[in-house]
Amino acid sequence: MTKPRIRTLTVRNLITFLLVAALILLVIFGINFRFIAHKIIKNKAIAISEVIKAGLTSHMKAGIMDKRDYFLKEIRSPLSDPPM
Repeated sequence: MTKPRIRTLTVRNLITFLLVAALILLVIFGINFRFIAHKIIKNKAIAISEVIKAGLTSHMKAGIMDKRDYFLKEIRSPLSDPPM
């Protein structure tokens, strides 16, 4: 049985190192992408809720909202089913 050459050992070790490094980088990028996407979705949800709040407030102040109690009840109930 012959010993492997130094070049073969070096190439094998280098390929192993690069594969492990690539795997670690993929995991880091995946975690960062998830974090950034979660933050963006949260910011959009807050922005939408502020727009809805401002719209309902302006309607109530103008006195043109005749179903005030209905909308307040819908806002208070979390994830209620839409009326049919």
